[in-house]
Amino acid sequence: MMTYKLDKEAIKNQARGRWLAILPALDSRLSEACERVGVHVPCPMGTGSRDGFRLESSSVLDGHAFHNQVDNKILSDGFGVLAWLNNWSFYESLKAVHHYLNDGCKPELENRTIPHNEADRLQARKETVKKILSYAKATPNQATELYLHNRGLDAAININSPSLLHHAGVSIQYQGKAVKDASGAWVTVPALIGRLSSSRGWLGVSLIRVTKDGYKADEYIQQVITKYLGEKTKYIASKQLLKTTDSMSGGAIRLGKAGSVLCVGEGLETMLAVATRLDTLSVAACCTAQLLEAFEVPPQVKRLLIFADKDRQGRGEEAAHRLSKRLIGKIRVEILLPPSPIAEGSKGVDWLDDQAELAALQHIVGAQ
Repeated sequence: MMTYKLDKEAIKNQARGRWLAILPALDSRLSEACERVGVHVPCPMGTGSRDGFRLESSSVLDGHAFHNQVDNKILSDGFGVLAWLNNWSFYESLKAVHHYLNDGCKPELENRTIPHNEADRLQARKETVKKILSYAKATPNQATELYLHNRGLDAAININSPSLLHHAGVSIQYQGKAVKDASGAWVTVPALIGRLSSSRGWLGVSLIRVTKDGYKADEYIQQVITKYLGEKTKYIASKQLLKTTDSMSGGAIRLGKAGSVLCVGEGLETMLAVATRLDTLSVAACCTAQLLEAFEVPPQVKRLLIFADKDRQGRGEEAAHRLSKRLIGKIRVEILLPPSPIAEGSKGVDWLDDQAELAALQHIVGAQ
């Protein structure tokens, strides 16, 4: 177990209000975001988001950031941002900030983002995705079938699409390395896989890691890391996007060939609900609000139905309206919001939560 020799609270207090100077000093890739506070800038790690990362004015207090393809709990403060970007532990981030504040320099810490340049990172990711897909199946395994059942998506179990695959055991990764158990074997979890594509071809995959009993694996992954590595981690998302091109812009998980009417939205599970309730595979799931905004509409589509997420920050609706605005004068566009109110304590509501209401909309797919 890692021993903390530095005073965590003292360093946090010392750094408070100074993060816009600390972050670029410790990692130059954060310079643009610090110079353009409140503005979306290219992802400093190169995940495919050309304008998916930002700091805001209040980030000066604790260094928190926002990213459209990374769970923002990971980026909840400057220590988390540095750990994410450099594959450091929390202690290493703490040490780096301590040295900067007290010695005016960056300590000699290893950046474990290997390989170091973007071209090599992309090639490594291509190889990873290729290996994952080589073991993926078109039919559900017991865990992914249970997951779809637990999400109220039994009808999606029988969907046959080259964009929807199932994996019996994807390795759990932490700080760029596969987690191994006491015997030295990789610790794996089943996964539901969506393949993203555009007119440029396949762009990457979306992984939803699940437990053997069919639930999201985020808590289980945390337990595994603590058990075998002795690291107490913050929230680790069970969902992950892995790109195989320089950008996923325009891409989506396209369940079937687009017809004259196309249904599009963010989450894969949400759009599986749309596909099954409206009895159509002319459906695309963009995975993030950022990718929804940039969605590439096939030329044969005459009418686009956007099944938007309703969330407290309004990001889902914002993305839907930006996509709609981009298509003004080209095709007919309708934005459909789930009718249910956002429950107290919930971040939002999507059409997966309103499947009964979805079924009542079946007629709109055929309407011209």
